[in-house]
Amino acid sequence: MGCGCASLLSLPLPLSLLLLLVLASLAHLPRAIGAADAPPPQAPVAVPPAVVKLGFLLPVQERNLDIPLNLAREWGSAAQVALDVLSTRYKRFTIKPVFQAVECAAESAAIGAEALVKQGVAGVVGPACSEAAVGAAPVLSGAGIPMVSFAATADALRNRTAYPTFFRTAFGDRHQAAAIRSVIDQLQWKRILVFHSAETYGEALAYDVAQEPQLQVRTVRIPHPPPADCSAFFPAAADDWMQASEDTGVVLAVLPRTASCLWAAASKLNLLAYPWWYLGTDGVAALDLMDAAPESGEEMLGGQLEYELALAPSAADPSGEEAFAPFRSYWQQQSYAAFPGLLTFDAAPHFSTPRPFVPHLIDAVWAFHEAFNKTVGENGSFPSTSQLLACFNDSPADCVSFAGTTGHVHFDSDSGERSKLHVSPRYSLMQFAGLPWMPVGEWVEQQQPRLNLTQQTPLMRPADPAGDTSSSTGEVNGSLTGEVAPPASNSSSSGGGSNGIDGTAGGSSVRQSATIEPTTAATDSTSGGSSSSTGSTIAIAVVCSAMLVALIAIVGAMLWSKRQHLFVHEEPKHHMVADDADVARGGVHLL
Repeated sequence: MGCGCASLLSLPLPLSLLLLLVLASLAHLPRAIGAADAPPPQAPVAVPPAVVKLGFLLPVQERNLDIPLNLAREWGSAAQVALDVLSTRYKRFTIKPVFQAVECAAESAAIGAEALVKQGVAGVVGPACSEAAVGAAPVLSGAGIPMVSFAATADALRNRTAYPTFFRTAFGDRHQAAAIRSVIDQLQWKRILVFHSAETYGEALAYDVAQEPQLQVRTVRIPHPPPADCSAFFPAAADDWMQASEDTGVVLAVLPRTASCLWAAASKLNLLAYPWWYLGTDGVAALDLMDAAPESGEEMLGGQLEYELALAPSAADPSGEEAFAPFRSYWQQQSYAAFPGLLTFDAAPHFSTPRPFVPHLIDAVWAFHEAFNKTVGENGSFPSTSQLLACFNDSPADCVSFAGTTGHVHFDSDSGERSKLHVSPRYSLMQFAGLPWMPVGEWVEQQQPRLNLTQQTPLMRPADPAGDTSSSTGEVNGSLTGEVAPPASNSSSSGGGSNGIDGTAGGSSVRQSATIEPTTAATDSTSGGSSSSTGSTIAIAVVCSAMLVALIAIVGAMLWSKRQHLFVHEEPKHHMVADDADVARGGVHLL
């Protein structure tokens, strides 16, 4: 080693420096070779979104079943719209929908639920009917899979021992029964006839309504499902109706198709005329007469049902709500079937609000998006069913809590019910007016009075054909606390036999309207006083209108004269020519 160094020092200085540089380069050569062979640094690998299967138990889209065809179509489109819109807001997972069509029967829903379990769904939206939920819930709870219904409202489903994985975005029927009793009380009905379908929904509602101690109640059980031919209802129904009077009402706690059959039977038996008056549950409010197939025996009842009543969840019309607007807009852009409220029978847009429970269905899909978003792991791993179920049961707190299309959505872990902490149960009182149902009032549990009428649409009832029909319409303002006004006794007025009140070809009855008036200290019940007051009002209105027209004409003439004078004075060398369009605008052209 020493000799080598001495030899290096004995060399000339330039040569020694060159040799030192070569040796230094050789010392770093292995490190350089290793660096060249090393792979370049890798960027962090993006975690792909988790793929989640979400099941749907939705009604079969066919005629003559419990759920009207157009409503079933609208619910089907609403589910797809919800998936499409919400997929743009939640990026950590992708939902793969799995659809099963079921009927409003426990056996059908159980079969559908078993198929979804086999396909590995993490959760289920639906079913719509309470009877179907009773059949599907045990299958899904056995697999630990949460289900969120949008329209199964029977109170029996609150039982956490029997249905531990059931949740719903609609309020339970104990609230609807309270609303029905409020309407009955305010309408001054003393006796009611309750038709209810022989299934979970109808039987429970009929029992709850009948608990009003001041009422005389008769209940009639209707087979479920109804026969394909509604005429099979006629012989049995003839013995079930009781003698009606002005203090008697008929409550229908049935599904839409059964309501259609019952009303077809009532029409054949001439039981849609005064004094019969019907109040339906939210199942009746879902009725769409345009769905009736000619071969079913149902009739296009149309005007015969005018002024009949039904309750519907108030969120059935959230068209002005900010949360619903993006879904409605996207729905319209994509031209999905059954855009909210459009009756597809003749493609005519009779009304443009969504049918019952459409917003509740969107919120059910939304609830699963919230739960998935809170439970999917950072590495894209999907949670266990126990973690997902715990999230719906509010563990951690507010795991599923959001402002949806029906208001704030949050679930009560003790019942699976929609929580009332943020939203009060409310129902719209609907009245049949031609083809659509029109809101005439609203019942809200946490306000006083609970039932209030709208200012825009009067609440009407069928009038006595033997009475005075000259003033058969009117409006009730504020809460419904008044008495049902008795029909006038003057039968010689303009509503007599010449208008078909005594009977028409075919024996069909003519439906007329009467007003439910609030209680007042004094009322003028004479037709002469009413006619005089109406005539004076019309005369005053005519005189005022004539004076206003004359004043406008005078001012217009003055302005026109002044305008012409100015034009001529400023431009004396031009003509003033007015074409037809200018005359319509009151102006001229200078040429």
